[in-house]
Amino acid sequence: MRKILPIFLLMLLPLLGAEVSGRVVSNRLFCSFDMPKKWTLDTTLIDQISLICDKNPQAVVSINRYMIEEVLQLRSDDDLREAIGGLYFALGFDSISDDDVQFTVDNGVANFATEFSTYDTLTALTTARMLRGSVVRLSDGRQVLYLILGSAPESMQKVTAAVFEQVTGSFEITAGLSDNLYAVQDFSTYLIILLILMLMVFFYTRNRRVQRSRNPLGKDSRNFWRCPSCARVNHIHNQTCNRCGADRVKIDSIRK
Repeated sequence: MRKILPIFLLMLLPLLGAEVSGRVVSNRLFCSFDMPKKWTLDTTLIDQISLICDKNPQAVVSINRYMIEEVLQLRSDDDLREAIGGLYFALGFDSISDDDVQFTVDNGVANFATEFSTYDTLTALTTARMLRGSVVRLSDGRQVLYLILGSAPESMQKVTAAVFEQVTGSFEITAGLSDNLYAVQDFSTYLIILLILMLMVFFYTRNRRVQRSRNPLGKDSRNFWRCPSCARVNHIHNQTCNRCGADRVKIDSIRK
């Protein structure tokens, strides 16, 4: 038992250190924040950390981390504004105006925040909700959304709001970040397509010019013959025209 106990304590050391120092560092979500007193830390979910009030478990402050898929990455302020509006709508905003979607972008980090309330018709209870989000771009190019949500009954609104302010005020992202928030458009595919089109136009134009020329290869055209029916230039090894199928032997006999 004495050999197992030190190992068990080492496993709990990061969590115990966070409780003693009041600072929580998550190597899973790549963030850190101050731990409020008389609140319980729940890290059972992979991409979420929840802080639950000891007096009332309905009062919760959660920290969420979402990876933005590559095809949905934000490339401009307009994309960001539309994404925030969609998030508010999903959280229960009845109507969203341009004034509701406010954000700032500073040093490659986009921040936005709002407060609202929801009403449950079944329980006739109103829940106060607080939100703060940050969109960042990691050094490897991926975009991440950090979302801090506070939720509490009206009776716990002030207490939860104070904890929410403590967590958001001390929140830091520990992952390596890029200075540019927005994903850069990759034009390599378009350049390749443009190059292919240019080559197609070049060879088509060149082929048309050769076909209309009396000397397809310049002054020496002994290795080619032109079909009098369709004017197609054919190599002397071809006994029939590649375009219309005219027989070269018959054509030569007619010429003679």
